[in-house]
Amino acid sequence: MHCHNQFNQLYDVAWSNCLSSQPSVEESYHRDDVLQREEKKEREKERERTENMLREIIAIARAVAEGKLAGGKYEEALPAGQTCLRFSVDVFGPCTIQLVPAYLLLADANMGLGKVTRAAELLSQAEWSVSKSPDCGHELHHRLHRSLGRLQSAMDNPDDALFHFSNDIYYAAEVYGSDSTVCCNGYFLMADIFARQGKKPIVRSMYNEVVQTWHSHLTTFTQTFLENSMSSVEPIFDNAKQVEADKILQSVVDFEQRQARKDHGLIALASHCLCMLWFMRGDRVKARGFGLSALQTGQMSPNQELSGAVQRLLELVDM
Repeated sequence: MHCHNQFNQLYDVAWSNCLSSQPSVEESYHRDDVLQREEKKEREKERERTENMLREIIAIARAVAEGKLAGGKYEEALPAGQTCLRFSVDVFGPCTIQLVPAYLLLADANMGLGKVTRAAELLSQAEWSVSKSPDCGHELHHRLHRSLGRLQSAMDNPDDALFHFSNDIYYAAEVYGSDSTVCCNGYFLMADIFARQGKKPIVRSMYNEVVQTWHSHLTTFTQTFLENSMSSVEPIFDNAKQVEADKILQSVVDFEQRQARKDHGLIALASHCLCMLWFMRGDRVKARGFGLSALQTGQMSPNQELSGAVQRLLELVDM
């Protein structure tokens, strides 16, 4: 009997301790709520980290595609453009305005490969997205019209191409200013249309606009080095912009070299631009070649003011 009572006492103590060590229902709910909130925060952080990583991939893919397009490597631009589109869908969802840059990259790549029908399909998707977004910015309108102009040019519709290039210039001016190199690149594309139509005076007028704009911008950048030769030379454009500028300026020089009556002043100015462009890029061999060409051609031009600027830059190149 005594043992039985002792056992009951021990049992009561153990059960009491067990109960006291268990959290109440209210405490359990509170603890679960805290855990759920922490897990939710962690999931949100992870989602944010993933989205930021995808945005970085989109930016890299876009830059790679633009660089390949500028260099005429259309086949190589396609994978980067497709990557840009795929991850843009993951981040922003389908049928959103944020997909338009990827559509434009892929359209330009397909045009370069001669796949005009596929390019037209992609641009149709881009147009639809822009039309559904009344708040779409001028930058996207400018890029869309430039690609549409290229499409119409490839389809041999010069009037429609000129319409889109005009809109391209208008929207680019709203974003970058009317004296920007972005605008003058639109003029260059228009000049190409007029060149095919044999309208040389218009072509020369537009090429003059293009080269004068580039010369003004490049002179501003190189002025620092003319004033202080100890300044370090760093590239002023990314690879895509560098390739685009080189292509445009070389095209102007090539056009004039083919003419029976050459505009030596324009050739000299474009050659000086190329000299500055490659000097800032760090390629002194190319810079020197274009500088000497500018000096030589400039001697046949009535305007001799350019020679001094070219000579000063060549002195820097040869240091």
